[in-house]
Amino acid sequence: LQRQLSKQGLTAEQCKWQSVYTGLMAPSGEALNHPAAGMLLEFATKGCPVDTGPIWSKDMLEAAMTKGAHPSAMDPTASTQLRAESLEKAEQGFCRLVPWDNIKDDPPPNLKISPIAAVPHKSRGFRMILDLSYGVTIDGNRMPSVNEATNDDVAPLHSMTELGKVLPRLIYAVGTAPENKGPILFSKLDIKDGYWRMVVPADDEWNFAYVLPKQNPQDPDEPPILVIPSSLQMGWTHSPANFCAASETARDVHETIAHKPIGSLPPHVLEPFMLPSDLPSLSAASPQDCADADVKHIDDFCRLLECFVDDFMGLAQTTDETILRHLSRSMIDAIHSVFPPPAVTGHAGDEPISMKKLREGDGLWAVRKELLGWVFDGISRCIELPTSKVESLLSDLHTTSRATTVPYKTFEKLRGRLRHACIGIPAGKG
Repeated sequence: LQRQLSKQGLTAEQCKWQSVYTGLMAPSGEALNHPAAGMLLEFATKGCPVDTGPIWSKDMLEAAMTKGAHPSAMDPTASTQLRAESLEKAEQGFCRLVPWDNIKDDPPPNLKISPIAAVPHKSRGFRMILDLSYGVTIDGNRMPSVNEATNDDVAPLHSMTELGKVLPRLIYAVGTAPENKGPILFSKLDIKDGYWRMVVPADDEWNFAYVLPKQNPQDPDEPPILVIPSSLQMGWTHSPANFCAASETARDVHETIAHKPIGSLPPHVLEPFMLPSDLPSLSAASPQDCADADVKHIDDFCRLLECFVDDFMGLAQTTDETILRHLSRSMIDAIHSVFPPPAVTGHAGDEPISMKKLREGDGLWAVRKELLGWVFDGISRCIELPTSKVESLLSDLHTTSRATTVPYKTFEKLRGRLRHACIGIPAGKG
C-alpha cells in the first residue's frame, strides 16, 4: 500500500498516515494525552461503531428503491447539485456509486436504503440530509427506520452533554466580564464537511445507502444508482455523538496548548485570517485600567473557547495582538491535533478549517460576531437577533396569528424559533 501511495506523489509521512488511518480524523500531539484518545484512535483506524438493527428483507429494499429520493431532492436544481456533490465525493473517496442491478439479486447483508432530502441552505443552494427516520411500509405495516433500530449503547452519547450549555456560557461570560477591562472580542472557526471526515467500518457503509436521482427522470432505461457513503451521515442519530467526541476533544486540547507561555507557539499560515488591523482603535475607544502589557499568564484575563458540534467559538477580553495571536495559534493547533490538514494526511481535499468562512471574516477577532444565531456585541455587552431573523419571525407570527389552523410541523418549527428568540427577552424563559 505504501508503494502504491508513494507513486501518487505522497511523502513518506503521508504514506504512513494513509496506511494506518481511515477517514480524515486522527488524534496526534496533545490529543494523544486526552482521556478520549483511545476511543478516537479506534474510530480513526476501524471506523465509528454501527449497529442499526436487523437485516432488511428484499421486500424492504425493493420498497425503498421504489420510494427513491425525497421530492425535495428531485427538484431539478437540487437534483443537479446532489449529483455533482455525489460524484465529487466519489472522486475524493468518501463514497462509492453502485448500480442497483449489480446487487439486487444478492444484496449485502447490511444494505439499508433511505431517501435523501434537499433542504434550502443560505450559502450553497441546498444541504443534503439523509432521512434515516423514514421507515418503509410492507403490506400496510411500517418497518422500523435506520434511526429507530439504531442501538444507542454503541455511541458515545455523553459527548453531547455540553451542547445545551454553550450559549448560556457565552452569554454569562460576556455579562460577567469586568467592565473596566476593555472590549470583548470574538472569533469563530468552522470545520468544513465535518461528518464526512469521520468514517464507519467498511462492512457498515451499506447501512447508509441512498438512491441517486436520475440525470434524466423521464428515461426509463437509465439504470438506478446507489450511493454508498463511507462517512458519517447528516441525518443519522449517532453522527453528532461520534463527531462531538472528536470536536470536544479538540476544545479540551486548546486549554492545554493555550496555557503554554504566551508567544511560545510557532507561526501558522492561517493566523493572518484571525488577526484584525483595527486593534489600536479598539483599545483607544475602550480604555482599560489593566494594560494588556501587564498580562503574563493566559488566566490573567477573561477568555473562553466553546465548541458546538463543528463550530469553535473564542472569546477574549483583550486587544493585545500578541495574546490574540497566541490564542489564534492555539485554536488552530487544537483543531489540527484531531482533524489533520492535507499536508499531514496527503488527502487532496480541503483544509479542515473552512477556508471559505475564514475568507468571509468569521475567524477574525472582532467586537461583533454572530454566534449560534445571536449577534454578540463586546462593547455594549448585549446580544441581538440578526435583522433578517427578526423580520422572518415577525412575518411568520403575523401569518400564523391570522390562520384558523396551523400544521403541527409548522407549529413545532415556530415554537422552536420562539424559544430561541426568548433567550434575549427579560424573563423570556418563563
